[in-house]
Amino acid sequence: GVDVRGVGGNIVVAPSIHPSGNLYKWLVYPVQTPPQPLPGFLLDILRPKKADPAPGQPIHRNGYIEPTGDVPTPNQLLDLALRRPQPEGRNETGFWLACQLRDCGYTQSEAKRTMDDYQATVGNTSTHPYTEQEAAKSLASAYAQTKRDAWVLNVNGNGAHIPDEPPPGVGNQWDIMQSWSVAEDPPWPTDEVTWGGTETPTSPPAQGRPDILSEFVERALNGEIPTPNTPEPPAFDPMPALPAHLRRDDLAAGASPWLDAYCEFSRRWSPRGFDDYHEAVGLWVLSTVAARRLVLDFGRKRYTGLYVAQVGRTSIYAKTTTAYIGATALREAGLKHLLAPDDSTPQAFVKGMAMRYKVPDGWDLLPEDEQKRLLLRLEFPAQRGWFYDELGQKISAMMRDGGHMADFRGLLRRLDDAPESYEYESIARGSEFVERPYLAMLGNITPADLAPYAGAGGPLWGDGFWARWAFVAPAADEAPNLEGRFPDGALSIPAEIVNPLRRLHERLGIPKIELQPIVDDKGKTTGWQVQREDPPPARVRVADGVFDAFYGYHDALLQLAFEGGNQDLDGNYTRFAEKALRVSVLLAALEGDVIEMRHWARAQQVTERWRAGLHNLYAQVTGNLGAETERRVEGKVVELLKERGALTKRELCQYAHVQSEAMGTILSTLVESGFVTMTQSGRTYHFLLAQV
Repeated sequence: GVDVRGVGGNIVVAPSIHPSGNLYKWLVYPVQTPPQPLPGFLLDILRPKKADPAPGQPIHRNGYIEPTGDVPTPNQLLDLALRRPQPEGRNETGFWLACQLRDCGYTQSEAKRTMDDYQATVGNTSTHPYTEQEAAKSLASAYAQTKRDAWVLNVNGNGAHIPDEPPPGVGNQWDIMQSWSVAEDPPWPTDEVTWGGTETPTSPPAQGRPDILSEFVERALNGEIPTPNTPEPPAFDPMPALPAHLRRDDLAAGASPWLDAYCEFSRRWSPRGFDDYHEAVGLWVLSTVAARRLVLDFGRKRYTGLYVAQVGRTSIYAKTTTAYIGATALREAGLKHLLAPDDSTPQAFVKGMAMRYKVPDGWDLLPEDEQKRLLLRLEFPAQRGWFYDELGQKISAMMRDGGHMADFRGLLRRLDDAPESYEYESIARGSEFVERPYLAMLGNITPADLAPYAGAGGPLWGDGFWARWAFVAPAADEAPNLEGRFPDGALSIPAEIVNPLRRLHERLGIPKIELQPIVDDKGKTTGWQVQREDPPPARVRVADGVFDAFYGYHDALLQLAFEGGNQDLDGNYTRFAEKALRVSVLLAALEGDVIEMRHWARAQQVTERWRAGLHNLYAQVTGNLGAETERRVEGKVVELLKERGALTKRELCQYAHVQSEAMGTILSTLVESGFVTMTQSGRTYHFLLAQV
């Protein structure tokens, strides 16, 4: 047992032996229940105190001089951070420290030095390192939020003055105690201090700090000291927050009635779909209808192609059902001919896009319906919308060296830029020349399908392939919607959705196609010549303030990418503003030819959801779960082993829905801590609860 100084005196824990001779066993393993935080005032007694320099004396640290005066110095804040209760975790404390540095008016570069010191001190104090990247993310997240009022210390001959009403973010007894703990022997305030409605003594206590702590203990026992009011820490690998001044949510409301109507309808008919899917599919529909006929002159010609990937576990979030509604809307609008074939090799795909002036042999012998279908295809042969339900299979085939799908890797990158032309030449097939290619793509894929090709440092991050995609992905622990049910009746797209699509298609202009027979000198038709007249692209203008908003968003994301340190996501971050611009063009085109600030605001909301999806996806495919999620999974593993007995790592991954790399980290921790043992049978390893 463990002898403690308290009521009862002893605690008996496993594997202690009962007088009966039996071993005590854990009913609830410690890993399943996080420890309660140790009270801060008790930690202050237990921890050694560091002497601070004399008031007003500059502190030299790492080659720079810290300010003194009304706010705590970075050294003082660092000292407080190192003395915070450890159960709060290094990441949470790092975020707290970054927030205090921000509130005290230090620049982000100045704060980084202190964060580097913090990371260097605590980085290797646990099994899992606290990395420079995690510290940088905490710093970026803190400085992306609005600055609050700083602490007031006013170091002078009489000591530290604490304001009657602490500023926001400090306003409770805990934070007052923390501000007193700046010095080794805190001076008692000479002025009256309001504390929970009670006046504190105005004369110094006889014994100094112990009496202060005694009063804290007394007040704690009386229930007067609340829990710490610290800033909410970000989750692991948080999506760095956008600066508050760039958010324009008030302008976004009602900015696109068509998209709102589409999302509402899609939610009814795909009631269990992940909510962000509905909006993304609606935008893919608009991108398909645009068919490279909308252009914005901004440095270069900008077109509106979108690549959207609905990411989610199989059958959990209704990816296919949600996508089907978008494809049905195109068909009921009479625009099915804008869709590419369900599947294709890259060579056949390019050949189909190159049929701008070609008709098949025996045209005059084809049924009338088939002739009409082919004529519609000739209108937009190189401008396609493509829905690929099993995108994971396509990516897997594409990544096989020398495989027949490998050319899609380069082709899809090129088509996203909508070049003026694209030429594909091979020895076997000769040359295929495509004029004005354009692609709007929608695909469904699972995290498991993505994991082999989107892991940390994967080549598709580095070559810009994934940067072209908008990933719409729920978080790993996003619960499925179990309440949604299909409405009665048959699916029919309402006129408020279909008619605007038809009007947009007609307003943007439809090529005129005529077929002229090619006749030989004997009067026999030997072929057909396609004569076409293409309308010019519809140019979109920009209202005042939109370009400034674009640059503000673009530059903020560049800064976040630079500070975040994850180079895998650099390409995606540099293209989010471009995606927002494309979306704003599509939204504006439904109403006219001017992008207004409300269109941009709604588009930025969209891409911010896509940015969250990117981080959700990356966390799942790289196995980075974070401390809180990791703790939950550890508890789940213990429960599984209690219920099912010995299991392999693969079985645990399947039951707990965790990637192999993350499960390996969790099992290593449990084995090292003694809660789980590992046995080997041939080439197979099994894990089971330790018999204690």
